[in-house]
Amino acid sequence: MITLQSTPKEIQRELDADEVRARYWMMKHHHGEKGFNRWRNEECKRLWLSNDKEHFSEPVEYKSPNGNRWLVYEHISRDGEGGCFSFTYSVCYFETIGSVGAYVRVDCEDKEHPGKTIPGCIYYTSHFFQRFAERLGLEFRSRTMMLRFLQLAHHHLILEKPPRPGYKDREIVMKYPASYAFGTYRDVDGYRMTTVRTFLPVTMLTPAKRKQLQEYGDLSDKVMDYIARERLRETSKTEYLPI
Repeated sequence: MITLQSTPKEIQRELDADEVRARYWMMKHHHGEKGFNRWRNEECKRLWLSNDKEHFSEPVEYKSPNGNRWLVYEHISRDGEGGCFSFTYSVCYFETIGSVGAYVRVDCEDKEHPGKTIPGCIYYTSHFFQRFAERLGLEFRSRTMMLRFLQLAHHHLILEKPPRPGYKDREIVMKYPASYAFGTYRDVDGYRMTTVRTFLPVTMLTPAKRKQLQEYGDLSDKVMDYIARERLRETSKTEYLPI
């Protein structure tokens, strides 16, 4: 089981093994591949018939043989061309009496080899969740808080800042809807550990900080739109509902 004392290699090994099983459990929950694809198309149709831009399914919970808890769910969104598509996300999380944390497995840009990626994960600390709940008016360690968090945990464009004198970790900023998250990252033996420590809605930023992040936020939105279009191009017919 992943703990705060786990090494990056141990985290990588368990996340890699668990995510495959968690996604299989999601498919099994919907009665196999055909039932799963049929359900996804129904979710796409439900979104298309509504006035909503996107929809998040109820997560399916899974506990791996390693003892890690997972939430697997679908993010259904419009493609801007008259159809909808669906994509599966999975989050590994833990809860104790006084803390909450989560891991999201990601592929990261390899700065030494442009165009290639290296494996990594984003770790959301308990302090992040405390500020996330406090600043959105949610109850800490509640299901409502976790469901709201799942609506954030997608592919990210990460703004990297130079390290401060005396620090090895690189500072990062991540754009979310009407908000930002802040943290650091470091590469350990070819694995990138990104740690997100706090959360701020745009309304809580100082005017100077908001202006500083505006250009990055605009770029992030454009990149996310591009990723959505590329993802749509890669999806199969069972994941896309043409209208």
